[in-house]
Amino acid sequence: MQSTAKVNLECPVCGVTQFRHRFKKKNRAFWQCQSCDMELQYPLPTADELRDYYDNSYSEGMYNEFASAQTMKRMTAGRRLLEIRRHLPIGGQWLDVGCADGMFIDVANANGVNVEGVELSQVAVDLARNSGLKVHCGTIDSLPEDRMFDTITAFDVLEHVLDPV
Repeated sequence: MQSTAKVNLECPVCGVTQFRHRFKKKNRAFWQCQSCDMELQYPLPTADELRDYYDNSYSEGMYNEFASAQTMKRMTAGRRLLEIRRHLPIGGQWLDVGCADGMFIDVANANGVNVEGVELSQVAVDLARNSGLKVHCGTIDSLPEDRMFDTITAFDVLEHVLDPV
């Protein structure tokens, strides 16, 4: 049964505070805004909980299987690169946010694009660095403020960000 409830939360899209409980997954409650239908998890995990979750997922969990799907990931990265480069000048500094184990970076670098990445999971960062890729551990906010990039990509990232606004 879906119940309407008032949670101590404001919708990041429309600002309304009325939510309907949707479901529970792995002891986490998911809610839907009564105004714009945006769905979110509440309460959100802390940054440390999120980092631990991703590290565990890369070393033992679901991302371990994802990381091993090299052929599919390489094809997806190549297609993304092709689509994006049609709209951008060649050259410049490129950052891939949430780069996981760096497959997109690897494909882009092999095609003459200078890409580096940032990733929350130290396990994924280590995998990328072991492949010779330039990847920083942290979030985009943890990079030096004076770092400038001509292009920033963030594939499959927004739904994982604690504060999307």
